[in-house]
Amino acid sequence: MSIVFSGRDCSLDIMDNNNLSILAWCVPYFVPPPLLLISLYNGLNRLPIPLIKQIVPYQMDLIGGLCNHRFERTGLEGDYINEAISARRSAVQMTVDGHPDRPRRLINLALSLQMRFQLTGGLPDIEEAINSSQQAVATTLPNESSFGYRLDMLGNCHFLRFERTHQQSNLHDAISAYERALKLSPKDGPLAGLLSTIGNALFRRFQLTGRMVDLEEAISSFRRAVKIHNERHTDGSTSLSGLGATLQARFKCTNDASSLEEAVSVIQQAVSATPPRHLNLPVWYNNLGNALQSRFELKNRLEDINRAILVMQKAVDITPHHNADLPAWLLNLGNALQLRFERTNNVADLTQSISTKRRALELTPPNHPHIPSMLYNLGVALYRHFEVLSERSTLDEAIRIQTQAANFIAPGHVDLAPRSTGLASFYIDRVDPRGKLSKPDDSFKAHKNAPALTSQDHSLLSKISLSLGNAYRERFEISGILQDIDMAVLNHREALNSTHIGDKDRPHNLCTLGYSMMRRFQHQGAVADLDESIPMMQEAIEMIAEDNKEMPKFLVALGIALVARYQRTEEPTDLEESISIFQKSISLTLEGDPSLPERLNNLGGALQQRFKLSRDFSDIREAIEAKEKAVALTQAGDRRLMSHLNNLGNSYRIYYEVVQDPSLIEKAISAEEKAIAGTPAEHSKTPSLFNNLSNSLLLRFNHTKDLLDVDRAILLKGKAIDLSPAEHPDLHSLIMNLGSAWRIRFEATKELPDVDKAILRYRESLELAPPLHRSRQSLYNSIAYAFYIRSFASNDDSDTQEAITYYRRAATFPAGSSTAKLESADKWALVSQKRDRSDPQILDAFDVGVHLWTLVAGLQKTVQHRHAALQGNTAFILAAAASAFEFGRMDKALEWLEQGRCLVWNQINYLRSPLEALRHHDRKLADNVFRLSRLLELAGSRESSLPYTIEEKMSVQQKVKSHGKLVKEWDELLATVRRIPGFEAFLQPAAYSQLLQDLPKNGSVIVINVHRDRCDALALSSEFDQPKHIPLPEFSDEKAERLLRRLQQRLANLGLLGRQEDGNDVAGRAMRALKRDAEGQDAVRDILSVLWKTVVKPILDCVGFGASGSPTKRIWWCTTGHLVFLPIHAAGIYDNVNHSTLFDYVISSYIPTVSSLSNSRKKPRTISSQMEGLLIVSQPDASGCVPLPGVKKEVALIQDVFKTHSVRCSALESANGTAEDVRKGMEDFTCIHFACHASQHQEPLRSCFHLYDGPLELSRVIQSNLESAHLAFLSACQTSAGDESLSEEAVHLAAGMMAAGYRSVVGTMWTIKDEYAPGVAESFYRNLLGREDKGGIEMSGCDAAVALHHATQELRMRLDPSEASFLAWVPYVHFGL
Repeated sequence: MSIVFSGRDCSLDIMDNNNLSILAWCVPYFVPPPLLLISLYNGLNRLPIPLIKQIVPYQMDLIGGLCNHRFERTGLEGDYINEAISARRSAVQMTVDGHPDRPRRLINLALSLQMRFQLTGGLPDIEEAINSSQQAVATTLPNESSFGYRLDMLGNCHFLRFERTHQQSNLHDAISAYERALKLSPKDGPLAGLLSTIGNALFRRFQLTGRMVDLEEAISSFRRAVKIHNERHTDGSTSLSGLGATLQARFKCTNDASSLEEAVSVIQQAVSATPPRHLNLPVWYNNLGNALQSRFELKNRLEDINRAILVMQKAVDITPHHNADLPAWLLNLGNALQLRFERTNNVADLTQSISTKRRALELTPPNHPHIPSMLYNLGVALYRHFEVLSERSTLDEAIRIQTQAANFIAPGHVDLAPRSTGLASFYIDRVDPRGKLSKPDDSFKAHKNAPALTSQDHSLLSKISLSLGNAYRERFEISGILQDIDMAVLNHREALNSTHIGDKDRPHNLCTLGYSMMRRFQHQGAVADLDESIPMMQEAIEMIAEDNKEMPKFLVALGIALVARYQRTEEPTDLEESISIFQKSISLTLEGDPSLPERLNNLGGALQQRFKLSRDFSDIREAIEAKEKAVALTQAGDRRLMSHLNNLGNSYRIYYEVVQDPSLIEKAISAEEKAIAGTPAEHSKTPSLFNNLSNSLLLRFNHTKDLLDVDRAILLKGKAIDLSPAEHPDLHSLIMNLGSAWRIRFEATKELPDVDKAILRYRESLELAPPLHRSRQSLYNSIAYAFYIRSFASNDDSDTQEAITYYRRAATFPAGSSTAKLESADKWALVSQKRDRSDPQILDAFDVGVHLWTLVAGLQKTVQHRHAALQGNTAFILAAAASAFEFGRMDKALEWLEQGRCLVWNQINYLRSPLEALRHHDRKLADNVFRLSRLLELAGSRESSLPYTIEEKMSVQQKVKSHGKLVKEWDELLATVRRIPGFEAFLQPAAYSQLLQDLPKNGSVIVINVHRDRCDALALSSEFDQPKHIPLPEFSDEKAERLLRRLQQRLANLGLLGRQEDGNDVAGRAMRALKRDAEGQDAVRDILSVLWKTVVKPILDCVGFGASGSPTKRIWWCTTGHLVFLPIHAAGIYDNVNHSTLFDYVISSYIPTVSSLSNSRKKPRTISSQMEGLLIVSQPDASGCVPLPGVKKEVALIQDVFKTHSVRCSALESANGTAEDVRKGMEDFTCIHFACHASQHQEPLRSCFHLYDGPLELSRVIQSNLESAHLAFLSACQTSAGDESLSEEAVHLAAGMMAAGYRSVVGTMWTIKDEYAPGVAESFYRNLLGREDKGGIEMSGCDAAVALHHATQELRMRLDPSEASFLAWVPYVHFGL
């Protein structure tokens, strides 16, 4: 048969195989498919039918091959591939099962279908190709040479279907087919190519599943392929490139830098081994650029990103304009340029990145599946351009581009999710400050649809929901629309629910949902949100390694949530933990990290919160330091700078409120004005900036009294409200603050319209504030005060009643600071008393207040911080007791005094309570109580140091955090014990009835409450049926203060007050002579006389104690107020005519509280014969102190007494008396005698005895195991002087020794004379050991009060009745049993 090809005559025998081969290669170049078919038809038409049946299938398969080849040659023209498939499908259909050519024709058909699938993406084609390949494999014998090739073809078909559908089963089937083909491939076969194919498939499976075993096998396959290429000297560039890609992936998983270095090296080899015009060279350039970019991201070396951009540009330059890969190369180049911009801040790179991405988009066919990716990446670059240059048109284009990316993809398309996620960070800047979206449909369309377009179990659902939740939360932050934060929580929860345990995204999703719930709590007050959010964040942190780049972010989120919970519950543990967490986040942040300023701000905010609680000035100073550093590290033009300045101003303002340094309020105003100047008027944060500046102006007005500051503050607050949308969650606070400004103006002008406006604004704020929002406590307090001050101008009783109502609400509101609520309770009581002193709700107010008072100084604080919290605020408890006495409620008066006084020492005593009853019931539980009580005591008595490095601060915070956990465990343990029948009151403050049960039988306890309104005594005795209430109308706190000031002045004039601070020049009992000072020489005598007439004698008359030459009755004085510092034990009239003194009636002792006495009586104290005895500590020449020559005499006299009575006595003198030796010795003796210098420190636990090698501080004494301690004689100066600012806390060495365990303590109220101290000590011990009426000598200290009574009396009798004599014996006092 002859066929004419373009005018040439080429006669070929169609039955000749050789000729058929020639035809297969020649026809596609000359003959279009229709003409070829016609020619064949005309030739075949002349042949016999049986022959045609044999020839036609062969020829149809041949035609398919010819068309297939022409399709590849002519640039992917669809007509040729369609004809090829049609012909090859016909060939298969015409070939019967079992025919030896059927497998070959099936594979040929699969090849053509595969090609068309790659052109059109039609799933039916690849599914038919798989089916055809499977039939071909099934009908091919394993020993046939073509079996491996057909398996390879089957693997290719499965792989292509996987790339289209992402169904893992296809990928698994592809790998299985490849591996079978590899096993059947001969050693001299195409092993390298097949190994590369397997490596590629394993790599794709790794990318899908994250299984490292697949990645390692892929690397191994590529390595084998490269080795074979090297051995055969064939082109191995493809295998080298694949090896480079897998090594780069391993680096990303393991952070193994060597893998990345090898990746760069092997891809460079692939580039070097490829001829300049090779079609794959652009691919290798692109891959090399990607590897170099990864190395840049690892090492931050600019030369790497520069070279990456260079080789990526080469890939672009040598790729033909029509090449389908060019848009991808352009996109990668654009991303690299954007990355270099992030490193260098060279806007030209960002501009070129946008230009390059635009070109990539222009070159991409309109319906190409990569269009969404092109749009997404272009949008990212446009948004960054907006962030840098703030060009609104760029932002608008970014939003439009991202919206097109989302809308381009058909519903359900697998690429919708990652494209939609790009919108989250774009729409937010299109929201105006009033909370209105300019084009909400444009920016949210894709986000709202994305979850619905993806199946519930799809791995990308998490990312879509996460992005949408972020968008809603960001809009909430700007607009304050509460519905948005609800939607954020909803979507973030959906994101979490779509990630399984172990999913790498789960920690991020946990933390994100937790943070959104915490933000919703802050504005809606739903406690359930907060309770759920914190465990989520904690779980997220536990799931990641400490060096994970997300760790600092997670820590910050948790820290913020803990601060939020602290603000609600006032649980100090949360605040301490947040500080520790913020410090850790900073320690994990590198210098230069743009997040560092924000993290410093967070730390400063938490420290500022703690300062409000502790009033520890180091906290506020450190907060200011952190915020100042945040400002310094923030570049000008950074949009966060205004926030940092505003926060810094806030800290300056808070510090000013405490120290009243005018420079601080000026700094605050300056910082806040700078923040406003750098913020656009329409910015969403402008209202809060205006509000903060106005607050500072109001504070400055308090200093300058310039009414212009108040007027400007009112104007600013009004603007803040006008700029806030009606739905803004902080609007009620802004309105409340405006009310406060009007109230301040009224206090300055006394113009009623001002306070009317204040009350009106407060009412508006109340209507807007959420029911449980913590600000309501402050709001109630503010409106109460406004009504109260208006009542003076209006004389309207209803205003006073309103004030009382709102103060009650403020004091009893469930949220808010205990300190703030205590202040409200105090005012509730005060205003109620001024209105009607008979109103019974006065007692309700004090009852609430006393409970709040006990919360102000909890166990979670150190002893030092507990004292700091109580300092200067003790009058409330005295006022409460005075009111109870006024109402005839002696029970309330005593209970409140016991609960509210000596809080710190009571806490220590509670921790040391005997546990015999509990141990009998449950030994394990009692042991646990004992263990925790000791740990808490140690934690509470630690010193507060001032750390400087971040590591030191973190160490301190870890101790604080552990302390807080102990308190929480302690509270839970107490709750467990109190659920046991019979232990309901375990370690609870004693009730009135309990306080009356363990009173001594040989005397009375006299509690004296001294208040400015009244003075009352309460006599308690086992001999009385009921306590006796003794009003003292002639005495008051005012009179007590006058007496104290006169005494102090006299003692100061005579040099007997000594030093109360720590230092190197401690005076004291070394003063042997009083200064001559005639003025006020009768002061002490007069003071003792007044105390006798107005306090002591009325009490003695009431209890029925009479004078006696040798009194045996005792009184334990429990005094309050300024009376604490007056020598009531020496009260009397000391003259020859009307001589009458307390010494003639009773033996006096002092006790801090009634319960301290009853607890000492209840504690079983057995004296071991091995420990019984006295340890004398003598220090005549302590470093930095005035010599005390008299102490040597004192030691000798005491030792003689003990030798006479054959009682154990030992002395630690001079160099033998080190602080540690003394501390240990105290554990070995029942009694101790200090003959040395002592000093009282403003921090009670630092009060000390000055020994040979330095001070022995009270904190160390308290930590010692002194279970057998009985008596301590403090023969030093001012060991019971106390501190006026803590008058109800007994902060002196004598009380501290009682807290340490000593049942009986002798102390001194002022400086004692070295001349008389030895004699007093000798007389004391002689009287103590000489009392043998108990059947034997016992060094228990039980008779210490009697012994001291006789010793001081002996000294008094030896001296003349001059003032100098009074000052010698009066200061000696006894505390305890």
